[in-house]
Amino acid sequence: MKESDRSEAGGSGLDSGPLPEVLERLCDAMHGLDPDWNLEVWLIKKAEEEIELLKMDLERERIKLEQKIHRVDSIANRLEPETRIYEASQTNLFDCFDIAAVNTKSPFIPASIQDEDPIDHPHPAKNLLDYLPGEVSDDPLLAVVAQMVLFEMDNIMGGGVEMVSIIQLNGVLSKRGISPEEVDEAIDHLLMAGAIHEIEDDCFVPDE
Repeated sequence: MKESDRSEAGGSGLDSGPLPEVLERLCDAMHGLDPDWNLEVWLIKKAEEEIELLKMDLERERIKLEQKIHRVDSIANRLEPETRIYEASQTNLFDCFDIAAVNTKSPFIPASIQDEDPIDHPHPAKNLLDYLPGEVSDDPLLAVVAQMVLFEMDNIMGGGVEMVSIIQLNGVLSKRGISPEEVDEAIDHLLMAGAIHEIEDDCFVPDE
């Protein structure tokens, strides 16, 4: 390994002592291929590549979360359809968590109404989260699907059956746009919360 690489390694924040064996071998191999190869330049390039990969990962996560929020709002609106004539501001499901939507001034609302004290309008899915067994999840989609699983289990068992299979739940909830994977995750949450019990393989009853 070149002495210049050793000094550059120390000046770039690396340990000024001997480099790890793997880096020693890398430097020797790279200098055999390219005498002008430089450790510091290589590290900077690798760091830039890692940063770009992290940016791509974060962007994918952001898109996934936006899609999840859209799906949750869609499910919540189908469960509790409401028409708010005087609501000018829009909210999403995360407004359920201690954030309320407040009406704003609108030319279509009489002045006498606009002058009144603002009224908090919680998201339609807020009621579902309030009644969810166990601790409130930080995943709003999980909270909504879990509540729908409980609701459909009560409906099915109201027909006189002793237990509800996951096949029955998937059959009903798939019509509402809920995937089997989301149903599985909700069932796991309800089992851990003690809200339902597994009597046989993939067959459940609600807690009494």
